Amino acid sequence: MKVIYVILDLYFNPKWFERDGLIYKVLGIAIFKVVINATVGKFVLALRQRKDLTSYYVSDVRSEKALRLTERWSRFNEATHLILVIVSLMILKAFHTRGYHDGVIIMTFVVALNVYLIMLQRYNRIKILKWVAILQTRNQAVKTVS
Repeated sequence: MKVIYVILDLYFNPKWFERDGLIYKVLGIAIFKVVINATVGKFVLALRQRKDLTSYYVSDVRSEKALRLTERWSRFNEATHLILVIVSLMILKAFHTRGYHDGVIIMTFVVALNVYLIMLQRYNRIKILKWVAILQTRNQAVKTVS
């Protein structure tokens, strides 16, 4: 069973070219995040408190446990959007084959939206993992001083 975790980590862990987040900033993910938070995010926060939404928000940035929980949720969210991309591409192909041009346009938008949502999860994960590293370094420093 541990082999599956190694394989999943190979996919989900940030790659060398995305660790600084620059590629996502160039692609407009930071702006996309603001738009999502101003629209869907406001709606979600109207329904539930931020501290209860660990799948989208870190409940306590000083807690490694809370950071890791949100990081795991980001993996789940990314996988969900990846599945939606695959299904949407299959539907897009079917629409294209049948000549449904309006359907092709709509499904292209759905694919693009889900690709951006995947990139948003990866962008957020980079930040979360940086905070985890900071907390671990701080905790190590406290242990050596004690």
